[in-house]
Amino acid sequence: MDMQYFYTPQQWVVALYEKQGRTYREVAVIFSGELDPAQAFEILSEFGNCYPPRQAIDYGVEFQKVNPEVKGLEFEVRLIRQATNKVVGIVLWDADTVQCCLEDYAAKERRYYLVTAEIELSGEQLDEDFDDLDWQELIATGCFNPVDMQELDVLESDNQPER
Repeated sequence: MDMQYFYTPQQWVVALYEKQGRTYREVAVIFSGELDPAQAFEILSEFGNCYPPRQAIDYGVEFQKVNPEVKGLEFEVRLIRQATNKVVGIVLWDADTVQCCLEDYAAKERRYYLVTAEIELSGEQLDEDFDDLDWQELIATGCFNPVDMQELDVLESDNQPER
């Protein structure tokens, strides 16, 4: 085998799946793009820290609101080589681990708000990605002006669980 294989960029997907028995449902694509295999496996290894990703917990909270009778929710993060569509690595969080995280989440009694604001951007800020903006700076300079705020009963997301 040519050792250059491990340094040749390929298309990879890292995705989060809900697992119930032998049934799987894609919850989120965490990464999709070109990496060499060593980098792809390094990304997967970052999920081996015992805590499920935040997307799993958010999904689990919403899932339990819709399906309170269903227990034993499990999650997998899969590393998929796109060229062959083969799963080459998996990190699994069992039902006990997920349940512990969901209980911890509920104990924190979080509240969610929908905030409508006017944001004044100028110069380099106009070219920045929305997620990369320095929100503390915008607030400190008076460029962030909230005009409405509503408390939400349920965190709204694009990944609403359906059953």
